[in-house]
Amino acid sequence: MKDFFVLTVAIGSILHRADGTSIKLDEVPEEAFEIWKTGTPVLAMKTTGKALVEKLSLKEIQELIKIREPHNYNSELKVLKEVLKSLNSKIRNAK
Repeated sequence: MKDFFVLTVAIGSILHRADGTSIKLDEVPEEAFEIWKTGTPVLAMKTTGKALVEKLSLKEIQELIKIREPHNYNSELKVLKEVLKSLNSKIRNAK
Protein backbone atom coordinates (compact mmCIF):
# COMPACT_ATOMS: atom_id res chain seq x y z
CA MET A 1 0.00 0.00 0.00
CA LYS A 2 3.03 2.29 0.29
CA ASP A 3 2.85 2.76 -3.46
CA PHE A 4 -0.63 4.25 -3.17
CA PHE A 5 -0.71 6.16 0.14
CA VAL A 6 1.42 8.37 2.32
CA LEU A 7 1.11 9.05 6.04
CA THR A 8 0.14 12.63 6.87
CA VAL A 9 1.03 12.24 10.54
CA ALA A 10 4.28 11.54 12.34
CA ILE A 11 5.55 7.97 12.23
CA GLY A 12 4.52 6.28 15.45
CA SER A 13 1.22 8.15 15.72
CA ILE A 14 -1.76 6.18 16.99
CA LEU A 15 -4.93 5.83 14.91
CA HIS A 16 -8.01 5.26 17.05
CA ARG A 17 -10.78 3.61 15.06
CA ALA A 18 -14.53 3.91 15.53
CA ASP A 19 -14.70 0.25 16.57
CA GLY A 20 -12.50 0.99 19.59
CA THR A 21 -9.32 -0.54 18.21
CA SER A 22 -6.09 1.36 17.74
CA ILE A 23 -3.10 0.89 15.49
CA LYS A 24 0.35 2.41 15.70
CA LEU A 25 1.32 3.98 12.39
CA ASP A 26 4.97 3.02 11.98
CA GLU A 27 4.38 2.86 8.23
CA VAL A 28 1.50 2.86 5.76
CA PRO A 29 -0.67 -0.05 6.99
CA GLU A 30 -1.65 -2.91 4.70
CA GLU A 31 -5.32 -1.99 5.14
CA ALA A 32 -4.61 1.62 4.09
CA PHE A 33 -7.24 1.68 1.34
CA GLU A 34 -10.01 0.64 3.72
CA ILE A 35 -8.81 3.09 6.37
CA TRP A 36 -8.57 5.90 3.79
CA LYS A 37 -12.11 5.24 2.56
CA THR A 38 -13.45 5.98 6.06
CA GLY A 39 -12.33 9.58 5.68
CA THR A 40 -9.50 9.63 8.17
CA PRO A 41 -6.98 12.41 7.52
CA VAL A 42 -3.97 10.30 8.56
CA LEU A 43 -3.50 9.00 5.00
CA ALA A 44 -3.40 10.76 1.65
CA MET A 45 -3.68 8.94 -1.63
CA LYS A 46 -0.83 9.35 -4.10
CA THR A 47 -1.60 9.75 -7.80
CA THR A 48 -0.74 6.06 -8.21
CA GLY A 49 -3.84 5.33 -6.14
CA LYS A 50 -5.89 5.93 -9.26
CA ALA A 51 -5.59 2.21 -9.98
CA LEU A 52 -7.48 1.47 -6.77
CA VAL A 53 -10.33 3.94 -7.19
CA GLU A 54 -10.92 3.10 -10.85
CA LYS A 55 -12.46 -0.16 -9.66
CA LEU A 56 -15.12 1.60 -7.57
CA SER A 57 -18.66 2.48 -8.59
CA LEU A 58 -19.82 5.95 -9.56
CA LYS A 59 -21.69 6.26 -6.26
CA GLU A 60 -18.64 5.18 -4.23
CA ILE A 61 -16.41 7.72 -5.97
CA GLN A 62 -18.93 10.51 -5.42
CA GLU A 63 -19.13 9.59 -1.73
CA LEU A 64 -15.33 9.52 -1.42
CA ILE A 65 -15.10 13.01 -2.89
CA LYS A 66 -17.54 14.26 -0.24
CA ILE A 67 -15.64 12.46 2.52
CA ARG A 68 -12.17 13.51 1.37
CA GLU A 69 -12.83 17.15 0.36
CA PRO A 70 -12.65 18.57 3.92
CA HIS A 71 -9.01 17.42 4.17
CA ASN A 72 -8.13 19.47 1.09
CA TYR A 73 -5.51 17.04 -0.21
CA ASN A 74 -5.61 18.46 -3.72
CA SER A 75 -3.69 15.68 -5.47
CA GLU A 76 -6.07 12.95 -4.28
CA LEU A 77 -9.13 15.08 -5.04
CA LYS A 78 -7.80 15.65 -8.55
CA VAL A 79 -7.45 11.88 -9.04
CA LEU A 80 -10.94 11.19 -7.69
CA LYS A 81 -12.48 13.84 -9.92
CA GLU A 82 -10.60 12.54 -12.98
CA VAL A 83 -11.86 9.02 -12.34
CA LEU A 84 -15.39 10.33 -11.81
CA LYS A 85 -15.25 12.27 -15.08
CA SER A 86 -13.95 9.22 -16.94
CA LEU A 87 -16.63 6.99 -15.46
CA ASN A 88 -19.37 9.50 -16.30
CA SER A 89 -18.08 9.63 -19.87
CA LYS A 90 -18.16 5.84 -20.15
CA ILE A 91 -21.74 5.78 -18.86
CA ARG A 92 -22.81 8.45 -21.37
CA ASN A 93 -21.11 6.64 -24.25
CA ALA A 94 -22.78 3.36 -23.29
CA LYS A 95 -26.24 4.86 -23.73
